[in-house]
Amino acid sequence: MTAMRAFNCYGRSSRPSNLTWQWLQLHVESVFGMKNMAGRVERMREDVNILENEVKSWRAILAAAEANLERAKGDLVKAEQEFKMGDLDSIIGYPLA
Repeated sequence: MTAMRAFNCYGRSSRPSNLTWQWLQLHVESVFGMKNMAGRVERMREDVNILENEVKSWRAILAAAEANLERAKGDLVKAEQEFKMGDLDSIIGYPLA
């Protein structure tokens, strides 16, 4: 039941004929509007928490990938130092390049 219908049902059953309920209607509608806004804010807060958790997860994945990259760079440097093109040239007797 909407706020307006509930207000109208209450108003018909209990109000004296000479009393106007317009001022109360505005307050009731305002309260229901605030309740709807509070629900929206709560859903937005939940969305932000979910996104923060996702960002934490992606940061952990990124940190692991960066560590793997640094390890691979170190392995490459070692491999390049161990294998020098000049050494191969002297073994086979002529330059490859």
